[in-house]
Amino acid sequence: MTLVGTKLYIIGGSYGQDYLKDVYELDTDPSPDWEFESKGKQRLAQGIASMVNNPLHSDVSFILQEKVFYAHKIIVSMLSEKYKAMFTGGLKESQGN
Repeated sequence: MTLVGTKLYIIGGSYGQDYLKDVYELDTDPSPDWEFESKGKQRLAQGIASMVNNPLHSDVSFILQEKVFYAHKIIVSMLSEKYKAMFTGGLKESQGN
């Protein structure tokens, strides 16, 4: 193998008593486009957004002016230390929905 600038050359080799005359050129620039990560993050963000005020999988609800708002303890706990303490401190609210 030989690296020249941004190109990696793989030349020849052997297989038993046979010598290979292959030459492979791999361009290392530009770096590969890793859309996997950004698409994964985008899909996760969209999934979380779809759960806002959604009773599906909701494990806590708030009643404000006779309207019910659905939420998720884990998300509410990340946003508020007070609710985190309430949900993990052994209070009645930590036992059920």
